[in-house]
Amino acid sequence: MDFKYCPYFAFADHVVVRREGDTWTGIDSDGAEVRFSDEGFLHALELQADEAGNGLYAVPDPLRKEARRFLVDHKEGIVHVENGERPVPINDFIKHALRADSEGKPICSFMQPLHEQRQLCEGRTDGDLHLHDISAFAEAKRTSEAVGDRIDAGLYDIVTSGLDDGLDFMEIMRKVTDASGKPVHETTALRMHMPAPWHEIREFPQYMLAPIRALFGSYMEERLGEFPIERVSRLQAPVGFPLSLHFENFSEIVSEDDPFEGGNIIPGYRTSPVIHFRGEGFDAIVFSDFAGTYAYAWPTPAAPRHNPQAPGM
Repeated sequence: MDFKYCPYFAFADHVVVRREGDTWTGIDSDGAEVRFSDEGFLHALELQADEAGNGLYAVPDPLRKEARRFLVDHKEGIVHVENGERPVPINDFIKHALRADSEGKPICSFMQPLHEQRQLCEGRTDGDLHLHDISAFAEAKRTSEAVGDRIDAGLYDIVTSGLDDGLDFMEIMRKVTDASGKPVHETTALRMHMPAPWHEIREFPQYMLAPIRALFGSYMEERLGEFPIERVSRLQAPVGFPLSLHFENFSEIVSEDDPFEGGNIIPGYRTSPVIHFRGEGFDAIVFSDFAGTYAYAWPTPAAPRHNPQAPGM
């Protein structure tokens, strides 16, 4: 098998740890207990951690530092490793490997979201070798039965679409940190009738991604009037939850719009019909997809406009 143009990986363990004095203790992806000194944890990649540093990390194997090439066969669910004795199941491989350059220096983890992997590989030494492989992972995940895989692929597709809302980092931070006014769900009938965990759009990490803001904004701007999109309130319920029936108890239906189909931006993505409700001081759209059921609410504009194109993802 020819590995000449394949990307590199380095051996590593993914661990969930917490800091106890000058040591890190926890378990690895195989369920075994682990313990590291500060020195042994020096080159670990943080994937998800709290303010104290406790969380998920990828730790390069200190005894196997050499870089090796790999080739993924998504159809068979295996990975061929350069100089390896036999193919490795994909899930086993990603638990014990990192994307790396030709010198074995880690670039990112296979467990990070695909759009983050792409961003971390762009501009890095040997990073371009990984881009085709990341695209192949996205293609495989689009048709996966696992909800998490399909969400991962959808985010990757949106982020790589090239959409942009033109806002720079400082503008976004001002919008995220703006504390003026209470959230919609605390000032309207929503709080009384739907005391569920509502959150403003600006609270979600995806709001920091320009393509996602642009896609959602292209649909919502005609509905919102002058209301800022980052202050729209969002509620998510499980797949199949009758959220529309709950809204019908305390608001009226304005319209029922066609489902949104992702087209070339999100291949294969389709929602349920999008129902537009109006209640006491608020408007809302409610729809569902493969991952859940959603409501997005904002103050009723003085002269509301209606655009039945698509809600975005």
